[in-house]
Amino acid sequence: MPNTDKDLSVLPSFRAYYNLNKSTSIEQDDNFWSPFRNILKETKDISSLFDELMKGIYYASYMSSNNSLYKERWNFLYFWMGEKVFQALTDTSQFSLTMYKLNSVKEHFEKKGYDFEIYKVKSENFKDLKNVYDYLQNVENIKGYIYLNSSCTAKYKKYIEDAISSYRNLEAKCLDKSSDDFCSIFHAFITKYKKENYLSLACNGLKPPQEYVERDIEVDVHFETESSSPGRQMNTRYSGNSSIRSNIMTFVYPLLAIFIIFFTLYKFTSLGSLLRIQLKRGKQKLKNKYEEAYIRYSDNSEIDNIYSDDIDQHISYHSI
Repeated sequence: MPNTDKDLSVLPSFRAYYNLNKSTSIEQDDNFWSPFRNILKETKDISSLFDELMKGIYYASYMSSNNSLYKERWNFLYFWMGEKVFQALTDTSQFSLTMYKLNSVKEHFEKKGYDFEIYKVKSENFKDLKNVYDYLQNVENIKGYIYLNSSCTAKYKKYIEDAISSYRNLEAKCLDKSSDDFCSIFHAFITKYKKENYLSLACNGLKPPQEYVERDIEVDVHFETESSSPGRQMNTRYSGNSSIRSNIMTFVYPLLAIFIIFFTLYKFTSLGSLLRIQLKRGKQKLKNKYEEAYIRYSDNSEIDNIYSDDIDQHISYHSI
């Protein structure tokens, strides 16, 4: 993500595509892969991308359920691969057929295909569908970012505008073509990922861009154990989510700002004097309560001592 805006890089879809791009995952012991690779190789235009695509497919296929991207892994894989295939094809009419091959991978691991009919998505509608899907995955993070920062970078502003523009394009197309396949997928996304106020988000684009620092991939460290099926293995994984730091900072920075403001008011305004007076009064009241309690305790102790002496005398008087 060398050309990616730093603030954009922490959004879920950007993290997912970064991880898929950087994947070094390798094939596991599974008889499924050999015929799948042969089928994928039939599309000659993607031969230069073949190894990269397979690493991404392995990464999604063996992703740990602990990974923050796990629930959407197949959709992210589809749009990641689709963008690369679309750019590589000389004949875009082959797009749908090539992408349909990915359905067999999901069927193999999930025992069911894609929720939407990917083999019917044509190249001319793919980009808008991808933009809308990505935006729906990112919108809650964007809301939080804008709430804390009314200012954003030019790239961040453009990303929001492009996503909303794609939504408007599909919305307009589907007024007259609601039965078309890409429209059913578009409406399925809107229904499945119910979001509020996602078309009214905006920021000013005046924030200076920050240098992007390349980070580690979200690695799934796994140990292989023999499964009950011969020739196959089951993976137990732990996922390190590098976005946790950025999520923590989202909460830490506002708290730190509140502390600094409070300290400044306390130190350099009349608020500090008022608080100190209240604290002194509180301490004095507390001190008075302690003194009263101590006096009562002393009186009770005195009575206890007298009573104790009386008992001693009573016992000694009747001693044998």
